[in-house]
This record gives sequence, structure tokens and C-alpha cells, in this order.
Amino acid sequence: MIQTSIPKPLRSLWRLLRRSEPILDLHPFEGSYTAWRRLHVELTGDRAAKVKEWQKKLQGRLSFRIVTRSAPCPDKLVRSLEKQLLPPAWPISQQCDQGTEKNSWVVLIPPECELLPDALLAFSWWIQEHPQAAVLYADEELCHTPGGELEPFFKPDWSPDLHDCVDYLGMVAIKHERIAPHLSGEMTVDLSFLKALAEVKGSDIVHIPWVLSRRPQTAASLDAGEHEERIRRLAEFRGQPLDDMRRGSQHALWVDHVLPDPAPDVSIIIPSRDRRDLLKQCLDSLLEKTTYPSFEVHLIDNDSRDPATLRWFEEAASINGVSVHSWPHPFNFAAINNFGARQCRGEILLFLNDDTSILDGEWLTHMVRHAIRPPVGAVGALLYYPDDTIQHAGVVLGLSRAHIAGHLYRGVAGDSTARPAEQDCVQNYSVVTGACLMVRRSVFDAVGGFDERFKVCYNDVDLCLRIREHGWRNLWTPQAVLYHHENVSVAPRTEAQARVYQREARLMRKRWRRKLLCDPAYNPNLALGVESRLLARAPRMKRPW
Repeated sequence: MIQTSIPKPLRSLWRLLRRSEPILDLHPFEGSYTAWRRLHVELTGDRAAKVKEWQKKLQGRLSFRIVTRSAPCPDKLVRSLEKQLLPPAWPISQQCDQGTEKNSWVVLIPPECELLPDALLAFSWWIQEHPQAAVLYADEELCHTPGGELEPFFKPDWSPDLHDCVDYLGMVAIKHERIAPHLSGEMTVDLSFLKALAEVKGSDIVHIPWVLSRRPQTAASLDAGEHEERIRRLAEFRGQPLDDMRRGSQHALWVDHVLPDPAPDVSIIIPSRDRRDLLKQCLDSLLEKTTYPSFEVHLIDNDSRDPATLRWFEEAASINGVSVHSWPHPFNFAAINNFGARQCRGEILLFLNDDTSILDGEWLTHMVRHAIRPPVGAVGALLYYPDDTIQHAGVVLGLSRAHIAGHLYRGVAGDSTARPAEQDCVQNYSVVTGACLMVRRSVFDAVGGFDERFKVCYNDVDLCLRIREHGWRNLWTPQAVLYHHENVSVAPRTEAQARVYQREARLMRKRWRRKLLCDPAYNPNLALGVESRLLARAPRMKRPW
């Protein structure tokens, strides 16, 4: 039976998803994490009986060797390992030998962690279900005080740029055959893991969206100095030189990738219609504040009629580095930007709304440092409303009333005490907003640019998803900061526009289907339909026990 909480347009998606048996309840959980974990984490009632069945099925299939950074191993960790439903086959140590026992895995555990009883059993189940897996990591829970209140640490699927920014993996299992070749000479287990991680394909790094361990809220897996050294070594192993590293905050390490000399040309494309006041503010701030050495601006006049705006366009065309192009057709955001891209010469394209303004002069440099990297596709920025609340800090699929895509943390205060800690971190999202979107021209051309059937809505979402489908990863950075006077340049939606919106929403659902409810950047234990990280009433990834 289809649950009554599922909106009618999503019922076809639900039918598509049935094969993977998700629980498709899109509402948030009304209660504390303590109450939520009793339902979905603790091994009680029917779950206790089911886990015993899986214990019998998986016993002896794999062997796990436990490695920690601490000597001796902390008592809490030892006790949690003794309680494992699938006990480790090898003793706890700080080292890992060259043993090649078939189906063996190394589990690297931070010393402050405790494993929940089904942790190794869960690893074993996921390895059986994902035979390509080379590395696995899982969600955690954090404890504020010994024996005190718990809160979840729900993670995204593998996000290499987030990993560079903060040590978020925690407990990790890695296939012994991947790490063994590097266990020679002076290579520690930790460095051997990093070298193996640099060689593993992203698709072979599996995130288990289940809470499997616990650690103190104040404990970090690595201190700041250790994390910086690890990222330097990881960059060496990847062959990706770094320019600089600095602390963006106590939570985040900001990595500056090398900028070529000379810097690549950037073409900034800004469409507008009869909003001289907004466009002038945008252009003035862009030209006055931007420190990047090589950029050009292309203003696209979308059939303006206001005489003052037309005169201003003539004046703007005389500014060095600014070009004005006429596109005298009905509004079509995708078509306007495709037209603008054809007028440009830059190696890198930046699509920018006319209702934005620049806050920090280094914004463009920060975005280019990421956009030039071969694995990266689209790059987005941190956008604030004029009242200094967050407008864009990454777009999550399914996170809207239409369950297509929405802005995470929209409306959250942007000051240092109120903003979520993860918003200090560079990280990979499936989608970044078209209000400020950078992409290499080669990537843009490879995917065919914006799909012009999306005249008003979802054109940026569709573009980012096609970029992702082609194998690039999209990225959001808090280092590039702008104001966005969202929707100031858009008139109130008419009935005809509402029909366009509905038509484009149907097209999105038809094209992307189940991907709209399975965003790898957003943990399935979190609710959809609300632009905030709230617990889901029921996880969208069902456990076998």
C-alpha cells in the first residue's frame, strides 16, 4: 500500500524505489535523537531476533583485524570489541602485518571510539552486498558528556573535498589486499591507508548510513596538525600539488590548490531585463572588488524596453572588459545563458545573476582554484540574503515542497555562533545554484550546456546532474561569498508561469526519477521536504535487522 504521506506526483517514484525497499516517509521525526535511536539503532524486540539470524549467516565469512593509534588500546574500545556480534578474528594492535588471509579487512579505529554491538556485523553485510567495495565508513553518534546526551553524526557518501577539509570518516574498514602493498619500509598503517585511499576509485568507497560507533563530542579523530600533514601526504599520493593550507575555522581546513600562471581567463555571463538598478550594483561591485587578474564580463540584454536601462547598457559597453549582447526573445534562463556562453572566449564560464553583489575580493580566485581541477565539474559559492542569513550553502535533491531540490540551511543566521559547523567546509554537493555557478567550458560543452526545455526552473539542477552523470563531481565552497537579492528581479508568478513550473517539475521527475530521492550528499536518515537537517521519521535505507 502506498503511504498517504506520499504526494501523488511521487507515487511513480515510490514504485521505482520498491526494488531497493526504502521506507519512503518524507516527514521529519517529532522527537529527540534518543527516542529515534530506540526505534532505529538499538537492538531490541524484533531487531534483536533478526540480528541473531544475520549473525549466523555471516559468521566466518570475513575476518577483521583491529588497528588503533593508541597504545595500550583504551578499555572502552576493548570492551566494545568484546561485545561484537561478529568478533574480530585477529588481535588488537597498532600495526598491520603483510598477512594475506583471504577475505581479510583492516579496521582502523580512532582510540576514543566505542563500537556498537552490530558494527562489524554491519561491515560484513555491506561487504557482501557491495563486492566492489575497497573502503567502508559509517555514521556515528557523539556524546556531550560521559553517559550524557547523544547526538547523531550523519555523514554524506564519499566526499573527497570534505575529507580534505575535515577528518569526517572516523572508523574505517579497508580491504587488506589494498593496504598490504604499502606496508613496507617506514610506511605506517596510517600512511599506507592514505596511499591506498589515493588509488581507490570513489565508487569503491562505501558509506554505511547506520550509526555504528560512538565517541565524545569534543574528540576529533585527528588534531589540526595531524590532519594537515595527512592532507599534504594525500595530495602527494594523488599527484595534486597544493599552494597553501589554512584554518577556515576551528572546524575546517581550507586547501588552496595551485593556480596556474598565467591565470586562466574567466568569462562572467550576467543576463538581465529592465533592472538597471540591480545590474549596476552587481557590475559595480564586481569591477571594484574582484582581485582576480583575468576576467571579462558579458551582459546579456534580454529584451529590455526601459529607455534608462537601454542607455545604461550603451554606457556599460564602453567599459574595458565589459561586453553587451542583445537577446530579444521571451525569457528562457537556459537559452539566455547558452547564448551568452557562445559569445565568450574564456576557458572558464561563470553564470551570475544580476541580483548578486560581491562581498570579498578573492571570491573569484577561490572558485577558479577548484574549477580548474580535472575531477571537478560545477563550483558554487556561499550566498547570503541582505539580512545576512544564508540563501545558498548547497542544493540537496528532494529537499523542497515539490521534492525535486532545495537549498539546505536557507534562512539560517550566517554569524559564527549560529551557522552550522559543516558550513565552514568545502564539500561536494550534487547541485549548486545557477545564481553563481562556475564551470570549465570543456565540461559545459561536453554535457551540451543548459537544457532549454527548462525555461524558468530546475535548469541549474538538471545541468549539475548531467555533469555528475558524466563523471565529474560538483563542489560548494564557503570561501567565495556574495549577497543574493533572490527573486528581486522576478515578477510574482502568474497562472501561466505556474503552469510552466509544473511542466518543468514533471520533466525533472521523468528524467531523474529515483535520483531525486537518493542524493549521495544527503544522509538518508535526514528528512526531505524541509530545508534543514532534521531527523527522518523513518530512514530511507532499510536495515536487514
